[in-house]
Amino acid sequence: MASGGEGEQWGSQLPPLLVVTRCLWVVAELVSSIRAGLPPWITPYTLRHTCASLLARQGVHPTVAADVLGHDPAVYLRTYAHLYPEDRARAAAALDAARLTGSPRS
Repeated sequence: MASGGEGEQWGSQLPPLLVVTRCLWVVAELVSSIRAGLPPWITPYTLRHTCASLLARQGVHPTVAADVLGHDPAVYLRTYAHLYPEDRARAAAALDAARLTGSPRS
């Protein structure tokens, strides 16, 4: 693929269409469970929220997850940032490294 191509922007992440397909697969399984007798409070909104939470917990980059769900990245992060605790640990480690070495890591 040519440098700077659309597919390269996702790095090691799954292509958005594949992520959406997998998300829909999870939702389809949940819908099947609803038909099997889950409570009526489970709505399309709760299924979408579940999908967003699963993307976050699997470490999908917030910008990619927001794009997949059609969210604004800022709104997505405000809602789901607590599901990315590893990012906080990485940020703290980067700050410690910069403090100890006197320069940021590259």
